[in-house]
Amino acid sequence: MKPLSSGKYILGILVVLAAVAGAMQLYLASAEKTLTVKEARQTFEQLGCTSCHVEGGVAEPWDEMLDEIAFWARNFETLDEAVRSEVVYLGGKKFNSFNELMEQMRKNVRASQDDIAPLTQFYLDYFEQNKATATTTTTGQPQQPAQPSGDTGMSRDVVLAVVGSALLVVIAVIAVGLKRR
Repeated sequence: MKPLSSGKYILGILVVLAAVAGAMQLYLASAEKTLTVKEARQTFEQLGCTSCHVEGGVAEPWDEMLDEIAFWARNFETLDEAVRSEVVYLGGKKFNSFNELMEQMRKNVRASQDDIAPLTQFYLDYFEQNKATATTTTTGQPQQPAQPSGDTGMSRDVVLAVVGSALLVVIAVIAVGLKRR
């Protein structure tokens, strides 16, 4: 057995660490992240949701929709409960859950599950953040809807990608130095 100080042994460990760090970076980059309000609105528009969700259209526009979700957060325990109670689709159709509603919206704009998933998550997070705000506010004053955090500063994903890339560079430099020995 070779001694642990062998350059090839250490080089092998560094290669494995680099592979693990790269895999972690890919996983973190692919994990769902909550969209900011601006990103969610852009996604909403890019998917074609504004073909119905416009002023004077068959569905309320973006800002009114967010106000409605904030209202639901103050008045319903769950988004599913709010959808069952408040949403009436064309022809009087009712939905049993928020996911059922979003599936119908996805079909309307012919979007893939992957395309609509971040927007769906945004609505869920927006509801929960407004629910948390509603339960912690006791002033009796009208409340502004909570905005999902993340509108300012670097996102967690960007920070992790930068740190991961820096780690890979350090490992590569060490590996090259060991190989030259």
